[in-house]
Amino acid sequence: MAKPKPTTETLSLFPLLDSTQRACLDCRRPLSRKSKGHSVRCQSCAARARYVQRHGHPPEIRMGHCEVCNKECIDYASNQKKSKHNIMLCSKECRAIWTGIHNSITHGGDGIPRTKQEKDQIYYRKNSDHIRKHQLALYELKREQILTARQQKDRALKAEVIEAYGGECACCGEKHLEFLTIDHTDGSGAEHRRQMGKGRKIYADLKSQGFPKDRYRCLCLNCNIALGFYGYCPHQPDARRWVDHRAKNPGRPRTVA
Repeated sequence: MAKPKPTTETLSLFPLLDSTQRACLDCRRPLSRKSKGHSVRCQSCAARARYVQRHGHPPEIRMGHCEVCNKECIDYASNQKKSKHNIMLCSKECRAIWTGIHNSITHGGDGIPRTKQEKDQIYYRKNSDHIRKHQLALYELKREQILTARQQKDRALKAEVIEAYGGECACCGEKHLEFLTIDHTDGSGAEHRRQMGKGRKIYADLKSQGFPKDRYRCLCLNCNIALGFYGYCPHQPDARRWVDHRAKNPGRPRTVA
């Protein structure tokens, strides 16, 4: 059936020059900017008017409570007839929650809403053996590629960290990346490694902190080991540091000449 056109009298009540000044003919609420230029009703009132024109009576309204939040709400009876489950939902959020629970139960779940991380954890616990076998087979198939990519990534991370701390040994001026490392000026290297691990884990932690300069600096391995063993570097014998020679690992004997 063709949509009824607004009369000249109606259009004169709501000028088309400014959409913000026009209001719905039935509920008197302002029409949105998305409404067409000749619209005289909002979407809900226009749908109601079409229903009355087609059936000769206003639509039947049903009252009830939301299936999710138990909030009192209203809906048209015609919408309930179209629904398979004959339930009432007050908002899009409640509809999304109910749909998720319904789909979970339909597929054999318990219907408890969970985040993606929680779902992944449950899936891994159920299929851990299969996942580990698949990952091991993939690693054996692409072992050389994986190790090469990891080595390149670790080297790039180390180069970034070393460059952030000057790119050379602060003691002797050594610039070869292979000889350089990070020195803990306060002697907390063992504690840092105990918390984070060695190698790339230390570099990753420094990068996440924004490369702090107060407790870290760049040294070559020779200068760093000399400071750790003897408390000074032969390049700067006057700059001495107290060294704690107590074993960090009681099971590993350590002697210092």
